[in-house]
Order: sequence, then structure tokens, then C-alpha cells
Amino acid sequence: MDLPFHLLHSFSSESLSLLSQVLIAGLMIVTGMLVIQLVRPWITQTTRPRNTRADRILEMVTARARRLLNESEVALFNLVHLVIRDRYLLLAKVPVRNLLHLNVDDDLAKRGVASAIRSMTIDLVLVHPGTRLPVKAIVIRKSDQCLFFSKSLDHLVQTLFCQAEIEVIRLDHDAQYSVERLTELLGLQEME
Repeated sequence: MDLPFHLLHSFSSESLSLLSQVLIAGLMIVTGMLVIQLVRPWITQTTRPRNTRADRILEMVTARARRLLNESEVALFNLVHLVIRDRYLLLAKVPVRNLLHLNVDDDLAKRGVASAIRSMTIDLVLVHPGTRLPVKAIVIRKSDQCLFFSKSLDHLVQTLFCQAEIEVIRLDHDAQYSVERLTELLGLQEME
């Protein structure tokens, strides 16, 4: 749009620079408001907690730490730790599913095995520090139970561990073990 010559001529050079400054200031204000509008949802999304299903569940739940081992298991853990010294890493209450890598051709069989071992844990596990593979699984039998799991599950775990070359060692909860006896039971006497 062309302005008539007499209107262009009526603006002085100072008024054009003032007009340019006002225009630039206006553009800066509009740009700033646009940036604020674009950034505001991102800022409120990261600072305001979302009301999710997990948040609603957390409002109804309290949690506290649970002991992994009872007193006699801690004593046995310490004794095993003394016997194995620097030869193995010692882990407690390890889920069976974390110790095995299953290769099963049939999906139904794989789901069955996975379901069977899902909630099973091994009391103590000796892990080779170099290969980081489990070598021995120690099951602590309570006085009131003859098997760690049911007879069929016990057989399943024993067979799977045998295939994975993990030795299963059963110790009695109430028995008193000497360092020498435990060394012998763990098969470590030849390593000394």
C-alpha cells in the first residue's frame, strides 16, 4: 500500500525511527507473550503432579522395610560368608527366575515353568566373581518342612538347576555348623 507523497513527506526522520521503535517493541511484547503461552503447558506439566491411578493407590498404601533374613538365617549367612571368603559372591533371597535362562520350544511349556518358579526364592546363592554365574544354591530347610517347595516343584527346580550346572545344597535351619563342616558341605575343602 503506497502512501501519498505528501503524507510520507510530513513524517520526519525522528518520527520514523520512533515509529520503528514502537513497532519493534510491540513485536517483542507479542513474541514474549507467544513464548510464554507455548512454554506454560510444558512447565506446569513437569511441576504439577499428575493424578494417575498409581497416585490414587499410593494414597491408600503405606510401606515399610521388611527383614530378608531371620536371626538364624543371618548367623548362617555370616558363617557361609566366612567359609567362602574371597572365592564367591554371596547373595540372599534370590528369585529362582533370576538364576536361570530358560530355552523352551513350546510357549505353553515356557509359561508353565515360568509360572511355577515365579514366586520361588533361593535362600543363599554363591556366584563366581569372574563369570558372574550362580554356582551353588543353598536352601535352608525349616524344622517344620521336609521340602523347600512341594515335591513336584522341588523336583522341577532340582532338575533345572542340574541342567544349569548349579549345585543345590540343603542346610537345616536348626543345625549348628562348624566352619570345617560347612566347608565340607559346600565342597570347598579342596580349594583351601
